Amino acid sequence: MKFRHLAALLLAPLTAWAAYPSMSSLKPHGGQIGADVKLTIAGAQLDDFEDLMFYTPGFKVKSVESRASNKVELTLSIDKSVRAGNHVMRVRTKSGISHMRQFFASPFANVEEKEPNTEFADRAQPDRRRRHPRRGRRLLQGRRQEGSAHRRPGRRPSPRRDSQRRARSVHRHPRQG
Repeated sequence: MKFRHLAALLLAPLTAWAAYPSMSSLKPHGGQIGADVKLTIAGAQLDDFEDLMFYTPGFKVKSVESRASNKVELTLSIDKSVRAGNHVMRVRTKSGISHMRQFFASPFANVEEKEPNTEFADRAQPDRRRRHPRRGRRLLQGRRQEGSAHRRPGRRPSPRRDSQRRARSVHRHPRQG
């Protein structure tokens, strides 16, 4: 008798966890306001998918193309009254509700990335001319600019260099200025 109660208590959380749907990825992560978006939701326990729950009005699931235990493909309609920005959503199945996930509504259309994307559109020849600035000057986009030549932009000089620079400026002859 005690063994049955103990087994039921130990196995109860496992059965509740097994029915809990999870959403591991959402593609695309957003859509254009006033358009229909084809969404692919990947996760676990999605075979009894029912609907998407949004906490802001204006989102509606038009159709569900395919359901599997780990993937759902659907068409989502975004109304023109939806404000641009992040919106919270959940997956609702017959066995439970998933954790919250963000969906971004934008006034701009999604553009799919096409592989390979490692080549540049225009192959302009790089500028191979050598430029040697004088000491105390540096080049920025082909133009000379006053400044220290030994210092990189964004870096502060070391305190030692500062003290050396001050020492040189103090011990100069008055006519050198």
